[in-house]
Amino acid sequence: MIGIWFTYNLDAKCLIESVKSFRRVYPDGVVAICDDAKNPVNAEDIKTISPDYRELREWDSKGNLNGWAAIRGMLEFQIKVQELFPGHCGAIKIDSDTLLLDNSWLDINSPISGFSLGTQTLFVGVMRYLRADVPQILLDKFKTRFLWEGSSTPEDITIGAYCTLLFGSECNSVDWSDGAKSFSYINPERNDRKCKVITFGNRSEIKNMTNEQKRNLAGEEMAKYNEKFA
Repeated sequence: MIGIWFTYNLDAKCLIESVKSFRRVYPDGVVAICDDAKNPVNAEDIKTISPDYRELREWDSKGNLNGWAAIRGMLEFQIKVQELFPGHCGAIKIDSDTLLLDNSWLDINSPISGFSLGTQTLFVGVMRYLRADVPQILLDKFKTRFLWEGSSTPEDITIGAYCTLLFGSECNSVDWSDGAKSFSYINPERNDRKCKVITFGNRSEIKNMTNEQKRNLAGEEMAKYNEKFA
C-alpha cells in the first residue's frame, strides 16, 4: 500500500505521528510526501520521517487543497508515485493530522474507499483510498467537462463526486459512525473509544493559541493516542 500526504511546515509534529500509524498498519508500505515548496517541513523532521519519496509541489493549494490545480496536482502525484513504486493496488491519501489504526474499512478493489460525513461529502478528505488506475481516469474525464477554473473547488467532494459519476455502486462509502471519529480537545471522555480512523483536525475547540501552537498540541495528542491505542 502507498500512503500519500500533502503537507507543509506547521504540520510536522502531526505528520510524524500520522506516518508512524500508517507504517504500523502497513510495515512494508510506501510513504510519499508532497510538500509545500514555499513552506516545507524542516530537514530534521523529514529525516525523522524518512519518507520513501518526497517532492515539493508548485501548484497552489488554496489553503486546504482546493481548486482544480490542486485536484489535478494530487491525482498526478499519485500517478507518479504508483509509477515509481509499481505493484501497489492503490494509495491512501491521509491528512497530516489523522491516524490510521485499522484498515478493515478499506476495500482495495473499489475505485474509491472512504468515510461519509452524513452530508454531501461521501468521501471525506481526512483519509481516502483511490485504486491505482483511477487518478488517470479522473484526469481524462476532466478534459471532457466544463470546469470553473477560478473556483475553490474542494478536493474531497470533487474526487468523490466524479468517482460516483464514473463508477457508481462500485464505490465504497463507509458511514462515519462505522469506525471514524474526531478527537475532542474539550470533552476528553469522548476520546477513549477505540476506532479505525481518527482526525485531530477539530482545532477550533482550542482557544487562545496561535495556529502553530494548535498544530503542535494536535501532534502531542496524536502521539499520546498512538501510544495508548496502537
